[in-house]
Amino acid sequence: MKKLTITKKIFILILLVPSFGCVSQAEGRIMHQDIAKMRTKYEILNRKLKNNQNRIDRSLKRIDTKLADLDITLTKAKKLLSRNNANFDQDLVSLENNIQTMNGKNAEMISKFEKLEKDFDSLKSSFSELRGTVTISENDDTSATNPKEEKIVSKTNSKSSDKKTEKRENKSSKAPAEVTALYSYAYRYVTGANGKSMSKKDRLSKAIDLFESLIQKYGTHPKANSARYWITQCYFAKADYSNSYKSMNKFVNKYPKSKHIPQILYQMGFSLKSLNHKKDAKKIFKTLIKLFPKSSYAKKAQKMI
Repeated sequence: MKKLTITKKIFILILLVPSFGCVSQAEGRIMHQDIAKMRTKYEILNRKLKNNQNRIDRSLKRIDTKLADLDITLTKAKKLLSRNNANFDQDLVSLENNIQTMNGKNAEMISKFEKLEKDFDSLKSSFSELRGTVTISENDDTSATNPKEEKIVSKTNSKSSDKKTEKRENKSSKAPAEVTALYSYAYRYVTGANGKSMSKKDRLSKAIDLFESLIQKYGTHPKANSARYWITQCYFAKADYSNSYKSMNKFVNKYPKSKHIPQILYQMGFSLKSLNHKKDAKKIFKTLIKLFPKSSYAKKAQKMI
């Protein structure tokens, strides 16, 4: 293929340029219409943007106004709150002073009440003793003797009256009313009805002293038997296991047929075990199980072995 000359090449380019660079009238009108539509849309958007901007500006002005009002309200609220805090602090100080005053009065009232309670317990104790004494004097037949009649009595009758007097004195020596009063008074320390302000150990020690006093005065009276039992229970409740064992051992030897024996044997074993005499405790537990197999204390003893 022959090479084209430069002149021919230039001529071909001149022919081709009009075909690519020229636009028809129809196409030009379409382009103008599109541009007009775009301008219209732009103007509409521009108007909307201005309207929105105006709305935003108005909204911002309203917000600024409300913020200013809120700032004024907050300032007033701070002033009011500071004033209320000052009043509250004063009220709080006054309230604390009133509480301290009331606490002082309450402590004073409690102290007075405790003293009153002690005085009442002392009064009850005195009344119990007085009641026992009054009962004895009412039952004493010797107080009913008429002095005038004694002068008329003959020597022979005086001997018989002396014997009767001796019998009455022997009966009064038993003093059943006094024993009952003393026993009841001691027992109230066991239950806590007496000595409420005392500790448990002190109450039980007081009961032991009273029961022992009863035994010393009226050792043969039936109440003395009960007193010996309660002495064992007081020592056991105090956890004074040495005296507990000793008193229970005496009780078992003195009252081997007592209904309390199963309980006493169990407590004796428990006391010995607490004192670290485990072998001796085991022997007592086995004795209890052997002698009283159906007793509830036998079941407890079985667990202790």
